[in-house]
Amino acid sequence: MQSCEAGILLSHNKSSPISVKEYLACGKPVVANNVGDIADYIIDDHTGFIVNPDNPEQVAKAILACVDNSFAFHDNCVRMAEKYDERVINEKLFQLIRQFDHATT
Repeated sequence: MQSCEAGILLSHNKSSPISVKEYLACGKPVVANNVGDIADYIIDDHTGFIVNPDNPEQVAKAILACVDNSFAFHDNCVRMAEKYDERVINEKLFQLIRQFDHATT
């Protein structure tokens, strides 16, 4: 993933694809269609592009935009991926548990 300029995921049945988050963590923009929770972290012209997989011209333009501007996407992608870091998720989970524990005592 480090050696590529962008990630591509055109699938009709993904719920929360880990590969997309892995590309983002590597600072790579992603071209994907709007399946599962993709729209939560692929933001047009910020972390990649959401495209219609049945529109090859739109897909090709998005890929070229990512490749031509991959350096500009880098920081946005890394920041987005940090939201899914194991430590961040665990801390949020522990906060919820502590809140529940305090509420029940």
